Parts: sequence; structure tokens; C-alpha cells
Amino acid sequence: MKALIAPALILTLQASPLAAQEAPGFWDRGMGLIERFFRDAPPEAPPGDSLAQTLRQMGPILRDMAAQVDDIRNYQMPERLPNGDILIRRREGAPPPPPLPEGPATGPEFDGPSIEL
Repeated sequence: MKALIAPALILTLQASPLAAQEAPGFWDRGMGLIERFFRDAPPEAPPGDSLAQTLRQMGPILRDMAAQVDDIRNYQMPERLPNGDILIRRREGAPPPPPLPEGPATGPEFDGPSIEL
């Protein structure tokens, strides 16, 4: 009987569930989506040169946005409203946001038709 206790104990410990893993965070999920996009992109997708050009054009805008957001942990998960708008609320107790930069941000030039608002 004693000979069966040790193997049974070992098997029980090995069969026990592992400690719960932490769910992937906001940035991990986002990077996973980007990786999946590039992995599953169809062959007719734009070549890397046009992607690099797009990123160069978006660089100033992304830098301005990163300066305004400060730390992503200060914000709640995005919330989609019934009308399609997306809200990203600042968490309670988060430090005040950094001051906005002076003057309008300039983006890439747009040569298309203008839209009357």
C-alpha cells in the first residue's frame, strides 16, 4: 500500500492545473493583430516601400498622438457607442494629462477633393 502512495502523489501533482496565466495586455493584443495582418496579407498587398512611405508621412502625427496620450495605462479599454463612435476614457485617479502642444499639428498634404462640413 505504501508503495502506491508515492506514485499516486506524483501523478496527482503532475495532473494539477497550472497557475493561471495573465491575459495578454492591450499592446500585446495590438501587436498580435499587426503580426497576423502581415502574415496573412494577400500577395497583392502594397509592397514594403509604400508602407515605409506611409509610415514616414504619418510619423509627425503619431509622435503628436503619443505625446498627448502619455501612458496608455492611464486609459480604460476603448468603448464603441451605438452610433459607431469610439470613446477611450481616462481612468479615475490617473495623473492629469500633459499639456497640449501649441498650434495645430501639421500632417501630410492632401491633394484630393475638399469636404464641406
